[in-house]
Amino acid sequence: MLTAERFGKTSQTASLSFVVMRLTEKVFAFARSLRNRRAVSGLTELDDTLLRDIGLTRAELNAVLSTAGLFEDPSRKLAVKARMPKYDLAEPPLG
Repeated sequence: MLTAERFGKTSQTASLSFVVMRLTEKVFAFARSLRNRRAVSGLTELDDTLLRDIGLTRAELNAVLSTAGLFEDPSRKLAVKARMPKYDLAEPPLG
């Protein structure tokens, strides 16, 4: 077998391995996204006080669940929202 022929087969094998590896990564990422979506959906069962304790509001939770695409991980968006500073809109006490 000529070196060029051997190199061609090695190159094809490497390309196929790369494609299979990338496809496997995508499948695992999709599975992780579905698992995290279920966990985030479970947060809807919490009352507003508990959501506030973890730095979220029900509106933020609903917004993230409604805007995250099928292949997006909603927990990433939710983590960003939980870290954002919240401002208390109640008036400060007088005196």
